Amino acid sequence: MDKVLKLVNGAIFPDLNRSKGLDVNCVTTELPLNELKYKHLKEMQTLNLQQQMSYIIMVLTGLTEQDLDEISSDDAAELISIVHKLLERHITLGKHFSDMTRATAPS
Repeated sequence: MDKVLKLVNGAIFPDLNRSKGLDVNCVTTELPLNELKYKHLKEMQTLNLQQQMSYIIMVLTGLTEQDLDEISSDDAAELISIVHKLLERHITLGKHFSDMTRATAPS
């Protein structure tokens, strides 16, 4: 994906900082975004609705649930928008594939 989310409000992510060997109080101003894989979408579907968005955002950002709680509402809204666009694209492609399959299926 090679995308980076520039945070509107810098945040302290203690777990992320520890994993990177940084001072726990280091302020993060940008988050590199990981590539979502099909396995992540399959795993997401096994979760209840309340857990699905958090799971995908954690995969996308590499943040733990505790660190995710430190994101500002502005930055959370941007992440939700990114996830929505990705999922919308997958759904659209799935519908096109389904339509193609029906169109070529023998009657």
